[in-house]
Amino acid sequence: MSDASTIIKAALAAHTMEQAMAVQAMITKAVGATYQRPIGDRWNNIGLLTRVGNTDHKLLENVTNAQDAVLELIALQKFGSPDAVPYTTPHEAAGALLGHLPWQQAAQLVTVELHESNPPARKSGRLTAIFKDAGVGMAPGYLSQSIFYLGSSHKGKAAWQQGAFGLGGASTFRHADAVSIVTRRHPDVLGPGEEDRIAVAVCIWEEFDKGSGIYYLTTKDWADGNNPTAEPWSALASACPDVAPGTHLALIAYQPDRAHNAAWGGEFSFERMLNTRLFETVIPVRIDNRISPKAHPQNYRGLKRQFEENPRVDRKEVEETMPFMLGGNTHHLPVSAYYFEAGPRADVGGKRNFVNPEHALMFVSNGQVHHHWKPAALRMTELRHIADRLLVVIDLDDVPIRTRTHLFPPDRQGFVDLPDTRRLEQQVIEFLNDWDELVDFDRQVLRKAIAGDRNGRPTINIARQIGRALKFKGGFRFTGTNSNGNGSSRKRRNKLAKADLYPDPTTIEGPANINVEQGQTRFVRY
Repeated sequence: MSDASTIIKAALAAHTMEQAMAVQAMITKAVGATYQRPIGDRWNNIGLLTRVGNTDHKLLENVTNAQDAVLELIALQKFGSPDAVPYTTPHEAAGALLGHLPWQQAAQLVTVELHESNPPARKSGRLTAIFKDAGVGMAPGYLSQSIFYLGSSHKGKAAWQQGAFGLGGASTFRHADAVSIVTRRHPDVLGPGEEDRIAVAVCIWEEFDKGSGIYYLTTKDWADGNNPTAEPWSALASACPDVAPGTHLALIAYQPDRAHNAAWGGEFSFERMLNTRLFETVIPVRIDNRISPKAHPQNYRGLKRQFEENPRVDRKEVEETMPFMLGGNTHHLPVSAYYFEAGPRADVGGKRNFVNPEHALMFVSNGQVHHHWKPAALRMTELRHIADRLLVVIDLDDVPIRTRTHLFPPDRQGFVDLPDTRRLEQQVIEFLNDWDELVDFDRQVLRKAIAGDRNGRPTINIARQIGRALKFKGGFRFTGTNSNGNGSSRKRRNKLAKADLYPDPTTIEGPANINVEQGQTRFVRY
């Protein structure tokens, strides 16, 4: 085995800090000197890498980067240039480029492996997450302009790709003790005279007198920025021909929030989190969890398709459209709500068996969750009795991508604090409070809860319990009538009855007058 092949195979097998250091020592020996180049070309780069947010969720940035790499390769093979790609969304591109493949086969193109790093993971709180794609790959000199750049405009004009901020490294490297990358540019997209090479970069943290930073080794002296051509070690692909084109990224001794401590497929497992947050994933993903002893490789394609293809009588889905004005234009946002019934079947069909428990309401862009509410937030609405059984999904894709991108921070974990995002969340609360089907579900749960264990109590005590639970401004609202004559102080929308529809209706029923406030949205049912 040649020295080059040894380095490449050692980098692919690195799961621990000791193994990562050993690969760096091999590179130093092969180069004959130690040349360091910091990530982002800044020595004290910890400030550029530090990001708040859930470290489990951050791992999905590397998954979407891998999906983009696969789409980019097939698009370039078909159209020759990124500018010639005609697709306007990632799902459109995936459907056109990969739609001929069975989804189980498409899942082989993007895989995630979870390994022990400092075993056992439950005690150390760390694991090694490896992301592999059969995508376009990167040439040695391109690493410093992409994943090591800490912000890139590479995907800024590609509406058919998910990446927008170029922060796949910035959002995850900070939480790993080391990072190992092995990448090979696909021969079909090499430029004229460009060699088919396999690049290896192992990133290690270093402490300074004031601060710290993460660096990788190069084959030339970076000279504090005076030599931008300094690039990671690489070898001709012929030195290790069994390494396929694409990228292998290992986050070694990564510190997740919960994934290290969750049983395979459990509520807080990586699998459940990915299937929830990649609600309508662009490309299916294969996960090989080698930490949990009972785990086996499995393909995931997002909860939306799972729900569509596996309907259940104890799970109900209702849909509506919520208008929202942004930038002077009214956008019609599809809203889906999944209600999971309780009872004997809940052990199999309950929400906790499908959805990550931290997610009760999700704002989705390109099929991926960018902001979510926990059940506690949903209890602030009138749906507080079913907050643990409800999943609401708000699709923002009707908003143009340029406008939509400004609503989220680079790590796509929450909203940017803007008047528009605050107004959107407030409008969602009002919309949910006025959604008759969901309010009915909530009232049914409350009725059962009150009547369930109190049949032997005096009627007056039951009435007092109901009154305490349901009083709302105007008072008692469970039974009896009020000014609306329907037992509710809230004016409920008339449900659409089943009827024949005519192309030229002669009657429209609805309020004769409504009061509106400029800049605000009112919901009116006719």
